[in-house]
Amino acid sequence: MAVDVEPSEGRDHKLLADILSGLLTTSKQRDQAEELAREWGAYLVGRTAPRPGAKRPSGPNLATLQDGLARAGFTPRFRRTGKQTVEITLRDCPFRDLLDEHRALVCAVHHGLLEGMLAASRPALRMTSFEPLAERTTVCRLTARED
Repeated sequence: MAVDVEPSEGRDHKLLADILSGLLTTSKQRDQAEELAREWGAYLVGRTAPRPGAKRPSGPNLATLQDGLARAGFTPRFRRTGKQTVEITLRDCPFRDLLDEHRALVCAVHHGLLEGMLAASRPALRMTSFEPLAERTTVCRLTARED
């Protein structure tokens, strides 16, 4: 018997997060989740990278990074603080509804996701600081530097 269900514009992923977080109870398991997030970060940035052989800008390619961050659900803001250094403010945490109960997991996944995105940027960037929830519950700030 099929049940007619109206499609929902926004889905509640809290139940899924509650279930899956039960699988990530040890620090080793959280580290594995962070590593998987790194791989996803590299994948998201790689999907928006310029074609091979295309002219690349000198210095960090922030447009590619911005596209990857937007695909992940963030609203990024960039501020260059030096020729090879950039401060990134991330607004609109895509998992903000999960922060109250799963803050450590959400921040670990975001940290891995961001590291993967930065490493996949061309030229590669390295995170030098990370402030989860810097201003309020949906803002993170990080600083990255060209390797």
